[in-house]
Amino acid sequence: MSTSRLVWVLLPLLVCGGDWNSRARTATAAETDGGASEYVKEAPLFKNLGNHHHPIDTTVPLAQRYFDQGLILAFGFNHAEAARSFREAQRLDPDCAMAYWGEALVLGPNINAAMTEENVPKAWAALQQSLKHLPNASPRHRQYIEALAQR
Repeated sequence: MSTSRLVWVLLPLLVCGGDWNSRARTATAAETDGGASEYVKEAPLFKNLGNHHHPIDTTVPLAQRYFDQGLILAFGFNHAEAARSFREAQRLDPDCAMAYWGEALVLGPNINAAMTEENVPKAWAALQQSLKHLPNASPRHRQYIEALAQR
């Protein structure tokens, strides 16, 4: 096996700190309710992803942690897992405009991929929730939300 191929095989293990067994598998609603819902009931909090922190308007520390994790995952182009983290932040603090903004952001297009047709209504719904909670957001975060609404 070439060195570059070996790096790609081992990279997930290195990024996750090699701690595969300690992560509990998270059941989706589709697995527990016969597929009636796609909502993920809980997203894991990963270790060793970094310590990026972007303060948001929330009084729920765990919602803040999930938001930060969502951004870290988005920066690493793991948009699906980032969306799960942002949805968990929404579940923990339903009034947090930035949690909805994060989901809308990662469901949209990015440098590596166009927006998929199936994500259009999901991103639109998340953006609408973000706009609904705009009064709860700081002036800075209002600008983030308004900019995303233009995209």
